[in-house]
Amino acid sequence: MKQFYLDPKAFLGGVVYSDEKQEVVHLSLLAGNEVPLYESEFTINLFVIEGKVQLQLSNGTVSLAARDLIVLPPKLQHEMLIKEDVQILVTKIK
Repeated sequence: MKQFYLDPKAFLGGVVYSDEKQEVVHLSLLAGNEVPLYESEFTINLFVIEGKVQLQLSNGTVSLAARDLIVLPPKLQHEMLIKEDVQILVTKIK
C-alpha cells in the first residue's frame, strides 16, 4: 500500500506516482490559465477535485466541476481553459 498527500497550495503540482502501468499527476492551476492542445497515446482520466475547467475536445466542449471525472481515449486532442482555480488528478493508463 502506498499513501500520498496532495498539497492544495502547490502551484502546478507534479507527478504523484509513476510505474510501468500508470502515471498519476496532480495539477493545481489558477483561473484564466490555459493548457494548450495536447494528445496522448494513453488513456487519460481527469478527476476534478475542486474548481471548474472547460475542456475543448475535437468533438465538442465539456465543462467539468468538483467531483467530475472524464475518461479520454488515446489520441484524443484536448485543451483546457481554467474557469476557476482548480485541483485536478490526472491518471495516464499506459
